[in-house]
Amino acid sequence: MHLKLYSQYMKKLIWLLAISYLFTNILGILLYFSFNTNFYVKQFTPTQVTNSNLYDLQNVYSFLQNKTQLNANFTLLEASHLKDVKIIFSIVNYIFYISLILFIIIIVYCILSKQYNQIFKWLFIWSILSLSIVLILLLATIFDFTSTFQSFHRIFFPQWNREFAENSRLITLFPESFFISISQNIFITISAISIFIISFYLIIKKIPPKLGI
Repeated sequence: MHLKLYSQYMKKLIWLLAISYLFTNILGILLYFSFNTNFYVKQFTPTQVTNSNLYDLQNVYSFLQNKTQLNANFTLLEASHLKDVKIIFSIVNYIFYISLILFIIIIVYCILSKQYNQIFKWLFIWSILSLSIVLILLLATIFDFTSTFQSFHRIFFPQWNREFAENSRLITLFPESFFISISQNIFITISAISIFIISFYLIIKKIPPKLGI
């Protein structure tokens, strides 16, 4: 009876591990690229990366991280849109850190319980799922980024379709080419991590039982 209850408990725990891994992996990479100034600078020519642009960029990043207020270079409509973006990033941050803490705690518990096979088996399965999701999104951004981007905005900004003039400060700082690049880099990084875990699991499975896990 106790063994059955323990088995059911471990199954639920491994499911929680898998879900926390998925959120930690995807959201962690999203946050890394979203606030990476060096990555941002590499997307533009030297003449485009002016002191004014960097100043406004740092201001936007600090605002989204709830550190400062927006400066006067942004219109009321742009400021309203960025406030919505800040709410989304706040939610992303909460989910990421909760998932990360859960992931670490469960991994440590599973290691102490010597549930190695279960750990790698579920990470393998969810890495395949993660890879499948990002490959679909990657293909969507490659073949029709505009429609994908508009769909994203309809989901996360249902208030109305936020559109800005081509010469607006927000569009100047974050043109479509930037979003295409950051999306593809996020998807490629997630894919690389997923492929590594999948490959690692398949290699381990070929190791003789006495040595393998």
